[in-house]
Amino acid sequence: MITKNMMDATEIVLMPYFFDLNAWLGGRKVVDQKVANMTRMEMLKEIKKDFPVFDDDGKEDYSEVLSDVVATLSEMTDDDFQKFKLELLEWEPATE
Repeated sequence: MITKNMMDATEIVLMPYFFDLNAWLGGRKVVDQKVANMTRMEMLKEIKKDFPVFDDDGKEDYSEVLSDVVATLSEMTDDDFQKFKLELLEWEPATE
């Protein structure tokens, strides 16, 4: 079962994959179209590819978060992922 905490963690972890964070922090929304076009399985593969990098750096808490993200993506249906992705892509940087 996917919990709210798992969904929140998934949003936080996937945000830097979907958006250029330097631009985001500068108030501009720049979407990585390659990532935006990924399927659920492609995104899961990408996260799993990056997982050992984070798992080996001694940051146990982040490793647990990534485990939750992998579990969430694994449990989602393709339709659920598409809806999730579209909602995430609607985000806009905060303006002051």
